[in-house]
Amino acid sequence: ATLKRSLPDLVTHGFESARAAIAAASNIAPDLVLLDLKMPDMDGFDAVPKMRERIAEDVPIIIMTAFKTSRADEEQLLGAGANGFLKKPFDPGSLVKDLERCILESQ
Repeated sequence: ATLKRSLPDLVTHGFESARAAIAAASNIAPDLVLLDLKMPDMDGFDAVPKMRERIAEDVPIIIMTAFKTSRADEEQLLGAGANGFLKKPFDPGSLVKDLERCILESQ
């Protein structure tokens, strides 16, 4: 609800699995991808490069995680095509600003 208030033209898509999101990505042509690091069928380490193959190069992929990640983990994800990280839990009221920060830091 907070995102919809801040970005009234925002269109979101949610998927039950990483595989479903990856399969749909090239048809949706997203402006931004949010991926959880730990998903039931695939983790972010496997999902990021597969997603990167399906979307435009300039589309940011932001990884969300409640798990502690090492600098090596983050570097591996960045090397695979991720653009930034959001630690959970995050404040829904500041989500738009956090996403903007991740995108700006990745440029």
